Amino acid sequence: MDWLEWNGLKQIRRNAKRLMKNYKLAKGQIDKTDYIVEQDNEMRDLVETLVQEDMTALELKFYPIVPNIINVLVAEFAKRNSKVSFRGVDEYSYNEQLEQKELL
Repeated sequence: MDWLEWNGLKQIRRNAKRLMKNYKLAKGQIDKTDYIVEQDNEMRDLVETLVQEDMTALELKFYPIVPNIINVLVAEFAKRNSKVSFRGVDEYSYNEQLEQKELL
């Protein structure tokens, strides 16, 4: 075992608890200790900040401006002409266009 491999394994052992928590979270396994306020929880400050009641939030009201804008944009896109036409620019396509004009 060389020095780099040994140093990498040492770092993995040192950070194993935090790394496993992240891997489990990525797989969808939620650890309730991240969300329950405990004395030894490393996320305690963040959870306490989120749990505190915010009195200014009670004064906020919802004004539906964005749904109106979205409805207008959706209606505009629905009304647009979505017909696509192709035009050839090589000599064979040009000859076919001339033949079609002559037939009319």
